[in-house]
Amino acid sequence: MDRGIWYVSLSNPINFIYGLPSFMYFCILILSTKVKVRPIIVLLCLVATMLLSCENKKEDMSNILGTEYFPLNSGREYIYQVDSIIFDEFNQSVDTITSRLRIRYINTFIDSSKTSSLRVEYDNPDKGYNDPKNRWVSVIKLTQNSIVNYSDTFRTIKMSFPVRNGKKWDANTFNNLPAQIYSYKNVGIPFEILNFKFSETATIQQYELYTPLTEINSYEVYAKNVGMIYSVNTYIQRFDGKVSGKKIITTLREYR
Repeated sequence: MDRGIWYVSLSNPINFIYGLPSFMYFCILILSTKVKVRPIIVLLCLVATMLLSCENKKEDMSNILGTEYFPLNSGREYIYQVDSIIFDEFNQSVDTITSRLRIRYINTFIDSSKTSSLRVEYDNPDKGYNDPKNRWVSVIKLTQNSIVNYSDTFRTIKMSFPVRNGKKWDANTFNNLPAQIYSYKNVGIPFEILNFKFSETATIQQYELYTPLTEINSYEVYAKNVGMIYSVNTYIQRFDGKVSGKKIITTLREYR
């Protein structure tokens, strides 16, 4: 998280008192007496309180912003099951192809703009890691108010802070592509998949369109302190009683 986001506030009495150690009570007792060193004690007490307030504010800001929905710690690894449901218009059949996707957070580094960045690698663990055609890379950056994914020449705003129901943003702000409006819904709602139960999640609705002929629906679900746990990408067309298109469902199977 960008450390420039949080600030010190002594105007909030809860932050002022919260976490006050025992030596602060000693300071209060000293302040009630007529001791010559009282100005020094006052200064020490104020400094200590400011430091405590800073720490509490840093801890609380992650909850306020929602950065825990997309943790960016190097060493993390996720394995997903990817089900591609294909609707064949000509044969009037439905086939499902299942594969696996592994996402690994490799390491953090400082880029040319002096911004902390995370290298992310993707591959299918069933095809062999050393196959260059089976591995691709992106870079993720945490800015002051968003998470940006750099893939090839595109930059996509994956998340915008704070995370709250109804908040919208243009994921293609940094591209020359048409605007693609993302929005949050179901923030703080529990979500269950397979054997996992997540107490707090947030859904990012990426695209949604329903007509008598077309169904387009793309969204991702993120769990606090985990990351993405589920996504659906649907593009289906119906015409003259025939259905064509594809629906891709990505489900978290393992993570560490």
